[in-house]
Amino acid sequence: MDGEAVFCASYRDDQHHDQNRPARLAEPVITAAQLRFAMTAGRHPLVIDVRREAISRAARVIPSATWRDPNDVETWAKRLPTKRLIAVYCVHGHHVSRFVVASLRHLGFDAWRLDGGIAAWQAQGYPTEAKLSALNLWETAQ
Repeated sequence: MDGEAVFCASYRDDQHHDQNRPARLAEPVITAAQLRFAMTAGRHPLVIDVRREAISRAARVIPSATWRDPNDVETWAKRLPTKRLIAVYCVHGHHVSRFVVASLRHLGFDAWRLDGGIAAWQAQGYPTEAKLSALNLWETAQ
């Protein structure tokens, strides 16, 4: 299975809801295992860390991830490559990454939320790394 199929297979419709409330629309999610597979299979998704800046600076990151301010999506999105799959994560994969993914998809990007955030990634024992610098290599490689 190639990386793109991994992402496409992850479109989830949360139907586990109270029948008296409207169902949420399907949202694009990727599991930690699917993201790890895509990264190791050579698909090279762009991984964006949108945790609050103070948390992100003090914590480890998913390898190749770059931090972006979740409150300034429209500004930094202008510099994103348009033809790459984008995986977005926050701490637990709730509000912050959902907002950023919705914003990126509205702007036409193929963005996906890491289900469970970096907490799910770390719970699987997948690698993390210390931040190397503020330099974003994916921007300079364009």
